[in-house]
Amino acid sequence: MPNRLTPKQAAPLFAGWPETPIYSCLSGTMGQLIGTARAAAAVIGDFAFLAGQPDAALLTSIAALQPQIVVPRTEAWAPVITAAYGTRVRRFERYATAKTTAGFDPRRLQQLADPPAGVQLVALNQHWFNVCQTLPWAEDFTRQFRNFDQFNALACGVLALHEGELVAGTSAYSAYPGGIEIEVDTREDYRRRGLATACSAQLILTCLGRGLYPSWDAHTKTSLALAQKLGYQLAYTYPAYLVAPSR
Repeated sequence: MPNRLTPKQAAPLFAGWPETPIYSCLSGTMGQLIGTARAAAAVIGDFAFLAGQPDAALLTSIAALQPQIVVPRTEAWAPVITAAYGTRVRRFERYATAKTTAGFDPRRLQQLADPPAGVQLVALNQHWFNVCQTLPWAEDFTRQFRNFDQFNALACGVLALHEGELVAGTSAYSAYPGGIEIEVDTREDYRRRGLATACSAQLILTCLGRGLYPSWDAHTKTSLALAQKLGYQLAYTYPAYLVAPSR
């Protein structure tokens, strides 16, 4: 039966898979590792990454964690995933960018980080950490961190304020020693104003200044287009499964 695994036990199954949320789990920073000697899941926030030999019991074991996005390492997992979730699951493509800083142009990023008139960019500090936790649209900016001290030690974020009100931001969905996985969102009534671009450009500059790698995996083609505008390069597409909540 699947059980909690130590990073040492799980590492061989995830070796060579360049997804930074997995790095977070394997470093013991955040998330959970569940499985057996032959199959494992790295579960962090809404994500479950599946490695090893397909195992229906493993999906049963992680059901209580309610992952919304399931990412298998190989196509062999596909029938097991569809059998486990039935009509609740939908397959789609995500877009991984190359884990390199070669495409970043600091001068262009500085230009892109210039916010629209009337908007101020600020660092995600203790005050805004607390505010993000009260706003459903912004909760993923901080949700994986135990507290602000952990966030401040491992990660960083950039928020856009209009008239003192939080309206957009870019932060760390997850973190590991040496890098973060970027999370971007804008309040619905402030979208398509360039706020995500400005916040993201400033966050990349901040990460580079701190020696952190700002990883970006895109959920949609719109997200990929923004990433490419900022200097990221598409590495590959990969299948994932969107799981609807159980009733």
